[in-house]
Amino acid sequence: MKKLKIAILSLVALALCGCDLGSTGVPVDRNSLLSILECFLPIATQACMLQSVDTSFPPIEPAANSDAAPYTIWVAEASSATAMSKVTYDPSNPSAATAVGVNVLPGVHATGIASWLGDPTMTQYGLYLWHDNKVEVLTTDASLVATITLPVSGTITDFSISPDGTRGIATVKGDTHLYMLNLQNRRGAGGLDLGGAGAMPRATASPDSTTEWVTDAANGKFYFVDAANGAVIVYSTNGQTTEMGKPRVLHGAGEVWIPDVTHNNVFVTGAGRVTATLNFSGLFDPREIQFSGNGKLGYVLYSPPSGFGPGKMAVVSTSTHMMMSTISVGNQPSGLALSQDGTYQFVANSGDGNVAVIDPSGKVTTVRVGTTPVGVVAIH
Repeated sequence: MKKLKIAILSLVALALCGCDLGSTGVPVDRNSLLSILECFLPIATQACMLQSVDTSFPPIEPAANSDAAPYTIWVAEASSATAMSKVTYDPSNPSAATAVGVNVLPGVHATGIASWLGDPTMTQYGLYLWHDNKVEVLTTDASLVATITLPVSGTITDFSISPDGTRGIATVKGDTHLYMLNLQNRRGAGGLDLGGAGAMPRATASPDSTTEWVTDAANGKFYFVDAANGAVIVYSTNGQTTEMGKPRVLHGAGEVWIPDVTHNNVFVTGAGRVTATLNFSGLFDPREIQFSGNGKLGYVLYSPPSGFGPGKMAVVSTSTHMMMSTISVGNQPSGLALSQDGTYQFVANSGDGNVAVIDPSGKVTTVRVGTTPVGVVAIH
């Protein structure tokens, strides 16, 4: 009878906490109540998974130790006199943020920017600015190191870096190929023909750097590419013509999140098939996705129905696929980046000519940059 009472109380506590008994791994014995009651404490165990919208949950998941030093934020400019802007932002004094144009590439209209900051002793450490058919390799202070030119006449639509920093992955407007770049010797390589990528392909590398995922804007397909042997597997989303944004791989979850621009939702794929569709009220024109360092939260950047006007960032629980909150960021958001410690987010607003900085409480500070910012990265 005593064990039965403990079991009943355990189930009640789990229900109140929002936990699934099978997911906790806690046996129902005399020690169960103490373990389960941790769900009600600030130091709650991670066994309790979010099961519903919690409006009190902070929009940004802070790291254990927040950075106190100022951030250096690099912004790619599409139509300014300079190809880049440099923003200095100090979390302790947000109103003192400054921005200056950096004319490292005179006359260049950038398409985007990325960074690899894994190891300062490696040659590929630094910034990568792309435009036309070129990827410019820069130091972290934006000094030009090298130029990698793709053997194409089209414009690079997307460029990603494998997490280990060894490869660059480029896609080109109207091109059916995926281009691999060796970032250690800063050389381009021949393209891998995907056999059907559409007008605006986007690509990303898996967290273990062994595979790439490519979306196809023309026919609702996405591609799984084995980096070692170039094998390509083609998957279909919903069979409809679909414009898709940049895919993102959720580390450790076996999921790829793909923005479906045409249908205003987000595909979640696993084992090569669509396992869920995230369709939130007010979600229009999703383009960019990022994940918190611990993988608990997904951040989806999206625009208003017309594509012109105030954009937002949705904060989504990766365990329940439920939207937890939204944050207004600015007009025509076109780039999303996280600080290295994951506590701050930075959004390039091409319609406003500024960068929105989102602090851990969800407060937004804007910093004026060039005319049309199209990408953003943050370093120290």
